[in-house]
Amino acid sequence: MKLLNSFSLGMIKNDTALINMEVITANQASKMLKEKGIESCVGHKDAASLYSQILGTKVEFNRVTVELADCEMVIVGQYTGPRLPEGCVKLPDGSSIKWILVDALLDV
Repeated sequence: MKLLNSFSLGMIKNDTALINMEVITANQASKMLKEKGIESCVGHKDAASLYSQILGTKVEFNRVTVELADCEMVIVGQYTGPRLPEGCVKLPDGSSIKWILVDALLDV
């Protein structure tokens, strides 16, 4: 299962798609990633370190282009807050990460 630090409509190559998004807890995200295996698509080094700490499993920094397949489910760690300082090991004050399960139906 892919873990992303952002989501873009550019990941959908079809002209039509149905995208379902559901906010989940960090514990749910961690459990799903451990059960299905993590394919890290986290393109920000400090975000990968932070995700590793929060999820309790190693998340590699891996800047890649993502294209979703039909019915593929991914988890997005949507960071909100000030720019992460270099070497960040904990969430800065006033920031948060929302864990979102995204399911893309491309053949609609």
